[in-house]
Amino acid sequence: FAKAGLGSAILFEKNPFEALRLFDQAVKLGVPRSYVASDRGLAFDFIGNNQLAQQDYRLALAGEKSDELLRRYAVSLGISGKREEAEATLNPLLQKRDPAAWRARAFILAMNGDRRGANVIIDATMPKKLAAAVRPFMRQVPKLSSAQRAAAIHFGHFPATSKVGVDLPRVQSASGRQYASA
Repeated sequence: FAKAGLGSAILFEKNPFEALRLFDQAVKLGVPRSYVASDRGLAFDFIGNNQLAQQDYRLALAGEKSDELLRRYAVSLGISGKREEAEATLNPLLQKRDPAAWRARAFILAMNGDRRGANVIIDATMPKKLAAAVRPFMRQVPKLSSAQRAAAIHFGHFPATSKVGVDLPRVQSASGRQYASA
């Protein structure tokens, strides 16, 4: 379980490649895949492999239904263009007036071309100055790669203008690669 915990810590240090390596080692050492699935799914989103991310989120959701896990899964669905599924996943959290779910929904709408809908949410849920500051980022979201969208939504990390939509070579090669314990 130490490798799994280390993998989670490394993930939040923004190193999904090392996190995935550690999660795979943990699974090979006997840690149930469901134990690492939530953070492993996030790591897959950070490298642009939303299909494997969603598999892991579904596995994690079979055992737990935390608000954070539901938001991660919904964002992953939104990143991969599954807007209706994303909104259906978020709906229970939106009904509870979960602020993070509303922010996720705004990003999902923006990345899928509904900037107007995203702006309505931003205006309704954020102070005016913050909403004004967020709007330029919402205009950029549809132009980001899948991996960049995950980094923007989960960590607030937007690439430099010249790098919008352009992944690092390591991310490009990893985004479609299959993994041993996937």
